[in-house]
Amino acid sequence: LVFRQIPAGSFTMGSPDSEAGRDRDEGPAHRVTISRPFFLAIHEVTQAQWTALMGHNPSVFQQRHPEGGDPAWRPVDSVSFEDVQRFLARLNSLGRGRFRLPTEAEWEYAARAGSTTRFSFGDATNLNEVHRHAWANSRSYATTHPVGAKPANAWGLHDMHGNVWEWCADWYAPYSGDPATDPAGPANGTERVFRGGSYFDFPVALRSANRHRHGTQRGYTAIGFRLAADSLEASPPTNSTPLPGGVTLEFVRIPAGSFPIGSPDSEVGRANDESPRPVMTISRDFDLGKFEVTQAQWQAVMGTNPAAFREAASTPDHPVEMVSWLDLQEFLKKLNALGVGRFRLPTEAEWEYAARAGTRTRFPWGDDPDYRTLAQHGWFNSRSEGRTHPVGRKLPNPWGLYDLFGNVWEWCSDRFGPYPAAAQT
Repeated sequence: LVFRQIPAGSFTMGSPDSEAGRDRDEGPAHRVTISRPFFLAIHEVTQAQWTALMGHNPSVFQQRHPEGGDPAWRPVDSVSFEDVQRFLARLNSLGRGRFRLPTEAEWEYAARAGSTTRFSFGDATNLNEVHRHAWANSRSYATTHPVGAKPANAWGLHDMHGNVWEWCADWYAPYSGDPATDPAGPANGTERVFRGGSYFDFPVALRSANRHRHGTQRGYTAIGFRLAADSLEASPPTNSTPLPGGVTLEFVRIPAGSFPIGSPDSEVGRANDESPRPVMTISRDFDLGKFEVTQAQWQAVMGTNPAAFREAASTPDHPVEMVSWLDLQEFLKKLNALGVGRFRLPTEAEWEYAARAGTRTRFPWGDDPDYRTLAQHGWFNSRSEGRTHPVGRKLPNPWGLYDLFGNVWEWCSDRFGPYPAAAQT
């Protein structure tokens, strides 16, 4: 499960009378304040996540997707509001956070992501624009799709428009029109709210303000849900290992889990050796360096600095480069001889699993088709000034790891070969 922190703020909830396609229960538009930050999952809960916790899969759409991909990464469907409460109770019993459904106000606030238009990506009077951002009716093949296949909104949330509707915490009621702070809906009712539109609906139903409701006991093929939380378990644990000369190595604990390695045929920029896509299971937690190994760390262990990009004392925090795979074996031999731990290179599967950090898009922050966001996360080509840069200066991935994208390539332990066809552990 991967979450984004949604900042506190205010927005106009509902739609103006002039909005094309609006329903009467979207008004009166009124000012709502979300007074505290909260966390919202970047994806709808998947069939894989539901099955991992509940031991069964209630979804209708379990068949292989028309465009390929693991069906377990489709959103779970056909779960009632009451089913979701049982899921939440079991999830919270694990003691890894306090999870819930978002309120209707939180949902719309996060879906809009600061926008005031019909959709988070604009008014989209051209239906092709809607279909570029969301799974809806005529372009969905009458089925759900793996989460995260469409672009994220400005706050990094995928599928807030389309794929499946999403249950909210509120009982349904008409809006009063009064300004409100952290509204949670009426104290009781007969139907709960769900939001966002689905693969089954015409694009007009996918608007940010659109709302719908159903009774709590029945599931529907077009309804799933997304998790919210007020707080989460602390970031993955880190530990520090001392090296000679007062230099340290920092590590992040990576949790066990499974993922499909490689890329789908539809991924922009993919190479042929990124398939097939077997599911790889990492069966044990492991520790991974928070940063690429620096020149200072190499010097502390080896007594030399082979890097090309060094300028006297100004580059100790730059990653070491000009080191072969065999050079690394000697580095590991000397590092392990210090008696401060047992170190190795990550396998290729461990590397990609940690880099993805639970996401399924081209990058962990989304597909980023025009590479507009890449510069916030990594040093590359025209943005790198033709040299390496100090580690940790760009944004980390959701698991707290830096420079997995750009700066320098990173050796893995594996010999190169085609991916296997079958799943591996």
